[in-house]
Amino acid sequence: MPLSYERDQEFDFIITPIPFQRGVAFAVIAMLLLIPAALVPLLVRNWTDSCLWLLIVLLVIFVTGMASFLPLAFPPKRMQARLQIRHDSVSFVPGTMARRIFSEPVIEAAVTPQSSEILLCHDFFQELSDGYKVIVRSVDGREGAVSVRFLRLPDVEECREISEGITATTGLPVRLVIRRRLVDGNVQEMPWIPKPRSARSYVAVLVMLTPFVGGIAVGCFMPSPSVIVGAGLLLWIGEMLLIRVCGNQSGTQTKFPTLYALSTIFTFGASYAFAYVVAAYMFRAH
Repeated sequence: MPLSYERDQEFDFIITPIPFQRGVAFAVIAMLLLIPAALVPLLVRNWTDSCLWLLIVLLVIFVTGMASFLPLAFPPKRMQARLQIRHDSVSFVPGTMARRIFSEPVIEAAVTPQSSEILLCHDFFQELSDGYKVIVRSVDGREGAVSVRFLRLPDVEECREISEGITATTGLPVRLVIRRRLVDGNVQEMPWIPKPRSARSYVAVLVMLTPFVGGIAVGCFMPSPSVIVGAGLLLWIGEMLLIRVCGNQSGTQTKFPTLYALSTIFTFGASYAFAYVVAAYMFRAH
C-alpha cells in the first residue's frame, strides 16, 4: 500500500539497529546476568565483612552495564540515526551518541526550485562498496550529496518507503542508482534493483554469538588447554569462512581483508576466553 504524506510534512526514515548490534547487546547482558549468578551464591556461602564491598562493586558494575547495553538492544527512536526529508532539504542526522561523543555533524543538501530529481545511490569504488548517498540533482546538472550511513544494505521495502517518502515530501521523482567510481576518475551509473530482505543479518547474529556459545560449551567440560585453543581456532576459521561466503553472495567485501581477519581474531579470542572463564568458574563453583 503506498505511503501517504501531506506536502511540506517532514519525513523521517529511522535507521534501526541491525540484528548484529542487538545480538552483541544481548550477549553482554547475558554475561552480566551470569557473573552475579555465579559469584553471589559463593559470597553468601563464604560471607565476611569484605564481601559486602565486593557485593557493592558487583552491583555497580551490573547496573552500569545494564544501563549502557539495554539502550543498544532497545534504542528509542529519538536516539537513532535518521534520514530526514523536508520540502526544502535532505539531511542525515547521526544518532545521539555519535553526535555527543564523536561530534558528528548533521549533513544537509538543499532542495531548490531548480532541483529536478533525487537519486538514492549505492556507491562503489571499483567493485568495493563505498556506502550510500542521497543526491539532489538540479536541471543544470549540479548535485548536492548527503552521505547516509545505512547499517546494512536497504532491501526493496525500505527503498520503496524512502522513495515514496521523498517524493511525497519534496514533490520530486526518485531514482535508485548504482554509481561506480573507476580508477581513471570516470563514474558509471546504472539502475539499482534492491533485493528482498535476506537471512544475511541473521547470519551476522550467528557469527557474533559463536565465540560466546563456543566458550560456554567448552567451559562446561573444561578440557585440556590444547583442546580449548584448537576448538577456538576452528570456530574462528568457520566464522571467517561464513563471513566470506556471505560477502561473495551479497557483492560486498571489506576493503582490507587481511587486516579485518587479524582484528577479528583478537575480538573473537577475547569473547571466547571470557565466555570460557565465566562458564568454567560457574561449573567449578557448582
